[in-house]
Amino acid sequence: MKKIFTLIIAASLCSFAFAQRMILAEEFTQASCPPCAIQNPYFNSLCDDNFDKVIGLHYQVDWPGNDPMNAENPSQVSTRVGYYPVVGATGVPFALMDGVAQTGPNYTGAPYNWTQSAIDAEYAVSSPFTLVASHTISADYDSIFITVTITAAQAFTATNALRAHIAVVEREILFSTAPGTNGETDFPWVMRRMLPTEQGINLGLSWTNGQTQTITLASPLPWYLRNVNQIGVVTFIQESNAAKKVHQAAYSAPLAPVPAVNDVSLVSANIPSASCNPVNPTVMIRNSGTATLTSAVIRYQFDVPSNWYYNLSDSYLWSGSLAPNGTAFINLPSVTLTGTGQHTMTANATMPNGAIDLNHNNSIKISSAFFAFQNYGSATSVAEGFELTAFPPANWLLYNPNNNATWTRYPAAGGFGNSTASAKMNFYNSTTGQVDELYLSSADLQWVSPGISLTFSVAYVQKTTQNDRLQVQVSTNCGLTWLTVYDKAGTTLSTHAPSSTLWVPTSADWRSDTVNLDSYAGNGNVLIKFRATSNAGNNLYLDDVNLQFVTGITQPEVSTEVDVYPNPSGGNINVNLDFDGSRNVIVSVYNSLGDVVAKKEIGSTSGGLYTMNLSALASGNYVVQVLTEQGIIQRKITINK
Repeated sequence: MKKIFTLIIAASLCSFAFAQRMILAEEFTQASCPPCAIQNPYFNSLCDDNFDKVIGLHYQVDWPGNDPMNAENPSQVSTRVGYYPVVGATGVPFALMDGVAQTGPNYTGAPYNWTQSAIDAEYAVSSPFTLVASHTISADYDSIFITVTITAAQAFTATNALRAHIAVVEREILFSTAPGTNGETDFPWVMRRMLPTEQGINLGLSWTNGQTQTITLASPLPWYLRNVNQIGVVTFIQESNAAKKVHQAAYSAPLAPVPAVNDVSLVSANIPSASCNPVNPTVMIRNSGTATLTSAVIRYQFDVPSNWYYNLSDSYLWSGSLAPNGTAFINLPSVTLTGTGQHTMTANATMPNGAIDLNHNNSIKISSAFFAFQNYGSATSVAEGFELTAFPPANWLLYNPNNNATWTRYPAAGGFGNSTASAKMNFYNSTTGQVDELYLSSADLQWVSPGISLTFSVAYVQKTTQNDRLQVQVSTNCGLTWLTVYDKAGTTLSTHAPSSTLWVPTSADWRSDTVNLDSYAGNGNVLIKFRATSNAGNNLYLDDVNLQFVTGITQPEVSTEVDVYPNPSGGNINVNLDFDGSRNVIVSVYNSLGDVVAKKEIGSTSGGLYTMNLSALASGNYVVQVLTEQGIIQRKITINK
């Protein structure tokens, strides 16, 4: 019996002397980093295949482009980048095995350098510590409670500061569409918050065999978590020496999934690509829970900064009845935006049936970029030669929804050699199907005579047989619909023989094209755009853009017979008539499309003050027409609410 007891003690001592190591795989990566999208599938697959040996911890950095996960906690990620200065010097992706960058056929730190043999070799190295982590979440999903127990598996003395680091992670974040520009939608082991700080918790330098230390933490859950069911905890012990050696790691996996009884997701957030103020946003929600959805809160905001969170400024309370997986289309209140230019709307659906939304990740949408135009155009002709360095020119707009190669100012070639600048559409470096648009300032053609023309100089070649396309499109309803008035592509568009190299036109390579716009006379807000659709051919150049028209319809003096006021009006107008005899009078109000939107039949009168209630009309420009047997008198008014 005594012999057996001794063996049991020996076994116990042996288990403490050789603690099994778990490997920490730290990676610095980014949602808009092209090399990350190339190396990460291999790296993530290798780590997943070694789930019993490797624990991940991924930091989403703030370069080279946009990454919403970094924007939600940039400072702590930056601290970890500073802790490993070589990361910032080398770039991303960058991976470390227990604090050590792996070497190999690629650059030092490349995830491609990781191999199964390297993992096996590190796993075989015993650790001086055992490490156990666990966590719970409060019933209202507001707070997380973490317990970490450290036990020395042998007598150990560190020569440098020893720290325990604790990180709340989302084991996997899945986006329906790529949040950055590199195409990645699947992000594992994402660090969301390091507790109590990213500096870690100081541990003693000297440990006796079997010595333990327990760390307990209670902290609010980061409010930007995307899926409560993916919350886990990664903890590790790291020595702050030059090697930054990680001695042990542990992982507390996500808890049992919480049933999605109440869950609202956002399917879409839309505004037409060109709109007039006020804009009319729409969203579509889906009941992603198992209970009937009767209410939800839609929060939304325009032009939020890149580090937006969920505290969006405007809210709309939806109520109704949606069965599981049912959808509802919602018209949000109209919003008047400040100034013209490109905008986006960010929307978030939350509080399903008044409950906490456990899965934020399916509740967030950012609209495509759109333009908000003034409700009235300019009565001044356009003559643009792109001579000024600012691009796009003043009051013009550039629509480049994918932030790829697009329209730019080219300073070394002008139309027919008469200038040194033009606008260039970079078809050479754009992808097939990519659409980029260049909008002129809106035009007021309400009072112009026929003879309206758009002229421009164009130069283009194909690479070989590509059909890059240039269109001119016109809208009279603030971009809701567009009519194509010019459409050329491929050989029809070309002005020179094909060239496989980057092409710059000479003075002989230009053509002048003209588009007749007489049919748009009488419209007060005309939008015109150059629409370029890529077939990955060669470059196109545009110059000498002239929108020519002459004001030919003048308003009679308003003091003698017809006066309309106030102008602009908030909704009600007064029509003051003063004729030299009795006339039969009909007053009609027309919108910019030529539709009658209000009418008042006055009958026989020699004058008087007549009121019309136009409060139901949207803000914009209108024409008040006074019809009598002696002719028509028109007044242009503006409704401005």
